[in-house]
Amino acid sequence: MRGKYTGEKNPFYGKTHPDETKLRMRAAKLGLPLTQAHKEKLKAITTFNKEYNVRTKGMPVIVINVLSKEITHYPSLREAGKALTIDKKTISKYIKNQKVYLQLYLFKIGHQ
Repeated sequence: MRGKYTGEKNPFYGKTHPDETKLRMRAAKLGLPLTQAHKEKLKAITTFNKEYNVRTKGMPVIVINVLSKEITHYPSLREAGKALTIDKKTISKYIKNQKVYLQLYLFKIGHQ
């Protein structure tokens, strides 16, 4: 049965639902409680996507504390921002300008 309706053999192939139908389908699903299994599946998917994005799309950051000379590596701007409670845009700006943030942190692009 699987191959019977694949591709051009599918009667709905190349067609799309009208906006009105999409709204009705959305309204029918809206407010329905999700099962615990479904919630866990969604959580696993979003967790995986976040971790994947940090590994593949994140820009590694090296943070140097100029007072203590401590060097910390972060996998992304977002992770560095969370750890230091600084907005990622601020970190990005200080990386570009190569200036010390609050006379405490120096940010550099780096690898782990």
